[in-house]
Amino acid sequence: SGPVELTVSADDTSESAIVDVEEPGDPATFEITGLDAPAEVEPGESVSVDAALHNTGDVEGTPIVELVVDGTQVDTAEPTVDGKETAEVSFSWDSSEYSGTAALTVSADTSSESTTVDVQEPRDPAAFELASLDAPTEVTEGESVAVNAAVTNTGDVEGTPIVELVVDGTQVDTAEP
Repeated sequence: SGPVELTVSADDTSESAIVDVEEPGDPATFEITGLDAPAEVEPGESVSVDAALHNTGDVEGTPIVELVVDGTQVDTAEPTVDGKETAEVSFSWDSSEYSGTAALTVSADTSSESTTVDVQEPRDPAAFELASLDAPTEVTEGESVAVNAAVTNTGDVEGTPIVELVVDGTQVDTAEP
């Protein structure tokens, strides 16, 4: 490092210049400094995982950053990060083949951060049963009749049934409770 004299010559002429040579900075080295993932997800949900990647070196670098779920690499990224800067790296993971607690690790160089995500058990879709029916046993032709029905959702997921009133095979009314 320090000043160096450069000389260029051709035939009987030459030119010189003084160039200051600087020491190279520390090479790019990367640390995962943060990891963000949801605590729990529904089965089959696409999961976003974000990591903070810090370049502790002085020069720009492009590391391979991996997302590993339960020991299997599921996504990679190759961000370019300037020296002494931090970049956000985003991953996506499909949870459809997982249930229970999944171990997530994001790594770059020799640095890694880990967390767990609880993949909920599959839930039964909305399904409806007629729980009770209250209707008169006799009516006078032409009169309005009140019919009350109680509908129960036997599934795990919220839903809205369409309840039909059918008289002698003909639909005469519908309701969405």
